[in-house]
Amino acid sequence: MNTNLPPSFQQLGQTEKTTLAVRKRMFGRAWPFRAPVRDGIVPLWPQLAQSHASTHESTVPCMNDEVATIWLNDESVRAAIHAEPRSVTGPWELCTQRISYDHDAGSMIPYHINLTSQGYRALIFSQAWTSSVGYKIVDEWRPWFTNSQVAG
Repeated sequence: MNTNLPPSFQQLGQTEKTTLAVRKRMFGRAWPFRAPVRDGIVPLWPQLAQSHASTHESTVPCMNDEVATIWLNDESVRAAIHAEPRSVTGPWELCTQRISYDHDAGSMIPYHINLTSQGYRALIFSQAWTSSVGYKIVDEWRPWFTNSQVAG
């Protein structure tokens, strides 16, 4: 057991009777462990399955997206999660070629300088980052706790 993890994580899957398996995925698609994450088009299951099958004897595990497809194509759900209606974006699809992902959004320093100079308050977690913006440290660094557990 990894003792560096918070107690709540160390106890995942444990009960008084026995240790239970921790669920690794939910309905639909679980992002594959060690999947390549790069800027550009996100590799989806068909591409991952093809590259995996060409280098390994086993294949990527099956998935069923029926529940997610029905749920995410419901207009009331789309409105609740602030997604555009199907008339704008088309239906939700598990294996779409419409996802473009920028893994590195670049430095957030200009955004923070702009917002804090306008009077917005911000909680900044990095001492090196705070110094690079030119802010003074007004309170010594310490763990942040919630429910008696280190949270940051």
